[in-house]
Amino acid sequence: VLRKAGVGLLPEEVLRRPKRAFHASFNTLFDSEAGQQELFSALRQPLIAKLFNQEKLERILNEDRQTQVFHRTWLICSLGMWSELCRVSEIC
Repeated sequence: VLRKAGVGLLPEEVLRRPKRAFHASFNTLFDSEAGQQELFSALRQPLIAKLFNQEKLERILNEDRQTQVFHRTWLICSLGMWSELCRVSEIC
């Protein structure tokens, strides 16, 4: 769909290029002030409090900070942002 939308706007070589992964820098995201605000806002969501033991959650976040591997932090943050956006406070 996006390739078709780009016809006439993008060079043919770009349109024919194979898909590539997009690697977001979680380090940059979670080190920024805006990233920290989003993370803490997501972690304050009622759904996160219901799903995660607070001590274990803090341990996960600290481990991710130390190792600079933020996949778990990103998943938890995404869940919190989703629950806020969709106003979901519990899962049956």
